[in-house]
Amino acid sequence: MRDRVVLITGAAAGIGRSTAQRLARDGHVVYAGARRSESAQALAGDGCRPVTLDVTDPAAIERVVSEIEATHGAIDVLINNAGGSPPHQAADVPARLAERVVQLNLLAPLYCAQAATRHFQTQGSGAIVNLASVAGARLSREAATLDLKSVIQDSILGVRTAFFRVLLAGERIKVQEQNVTLLQQELKNATARLEAGT
Repeated sequence: MRDRVVLITGAAAGIGRSTAQRLARDGHVVYAGARRSESAQALAGDGCRPVTLDVTDPAAIERVVSEIEATHGAIDVLINNAGGSPPHQAADVPARLAERVVQLNLLAPLYCAQAATRHFQTQGSGAIVNLASVAGARLSREAATLDLKSVIQDSILGVRTAFFRVLLAGERIKVQEQNVTLLQQELKNATARLEAGT
């Protein structure tokens, strides 16, 4: 079986970077996406192929996916990992940040999945893996205070995965949701970027 061609978003740090590193060590061709070019380039030392990718920009996503397919003849796996949330009580989150959370955690994975799916349908197979924080699946008073994404996580998980399972019924495209532990430092870093609007 040939090595898989994988695109993973949000690979600059934490779970995303660790996943990209592991897949590269296992011999797969890993395109590691990060929004900042310097963060993307840092991934080259991990055996990955860095790509600068803003997952909230559908045109940028389509361009990256098309470039990968043009280079390798296929893209086998999309891992939706990019996401984040500011540490505010849900009732106190400014509208701009709330919109950003929804765009980053709900719409962006859909944009990525749409782009990948168009290529999967052409080649006849593919896989989409949606990574999500375990904090969202275990909503608590503390979690809701710290993480707006926890408040909307059930909707995010349901829409993101169920939508594509229904859409792709009967096709050889797998869709999987995986809850993972959110790293504290990763939360702090994502929070700083969201509040800075960068």
